[in-house]
Amino acid sequence: MHPIAFKVGDFSIYFYGVMMVMAYIVVLILMKWTCKYENFTYDEGLDITIYTVLGGVVGARLFYVMLNLDKYLKEPLHIFYVREGGLSWHGALLGGFVFLSVYSLIKKLPLGKVTDFAAVHSTIALAVGRIGCFLNGCCYGKECDLPWAVEFKGAHIPGLRHPNQLYETFMLIIAFIILLRWWKSKKFNGEMTLAMFAIYGFIRFVVEFFRDTPQDMYWWMGLSAAQCLSLFLMIVFPVIILFKRKKIGSEEKNISTT
Repeated sequence: MHPIAFKVGDFSIYFYGVMMVMAYIVVLILMKWTCKYENFTYDEGLDITIYTVLGGVVGARLFYVMLNLDKYLKEPLHIFYVREGGLSWHGALLGGFVFLSVYSLIKKLPLGKVTDFAAVHSTIALAVGRIGCFLNGCCYGKECDLPWAVEFKGAHIPGLRHPNQLYETFMLIIAFIILLRWWKSKKFNGEMTLAMFAIYGFIRFVVEFFRDTPQDMYWWMGLSAAQCLSLFLMIVFPVIILFKRKKIGSEEKNISTT
């Protein structure tokens, strides 16, 4: 795989960036049908996606910079050199949540409705984005000799490896379809957000078995840090959903009998 899609003079356009743009376009197209699930206008949906993207990028960069503060204290201007790489998934989540919280306050919309809308669309956006990871040669898998193993020559990564980025893309597309069907029977604001994280926790838990994770990132019983966090999401969030839905069902039953 070759990380560079094309060049404009001496300026390189990377596949990762191209697929990020494609992911956003896919979301914009899908919103023509999905805004109805939260009774949002298209403009409200567009605002939510803009706040999500801005918050995600700002949060991802700031979190990465904080984790590598010594480097950026020596070269502070490099904080703005996003093209050099350096984005944190956890920072993107935090930044996106903060920006969406601000949006919900400004528009006086329930935060759960806003995050539900963003969460479901983030699933398909991440699916497209992982194709960018595959073309870029990052987040690559462990070495293997399977017929579909790939070599990331352009990224200078030796050996045939699992295309685990594409494994994740496939699973995320299925997750998006599941969430769309689930959305129709949503019982409370925030349910789709919890559901998305629970499902993604499962996906990441599985994919991590094929991902080439540094040894210092393994925490407990041979599981990586990402898998430990995924276990938390897989166990705790479904319990919260079941508890909330059961409580709502009991309340509806009490109302119907009075």
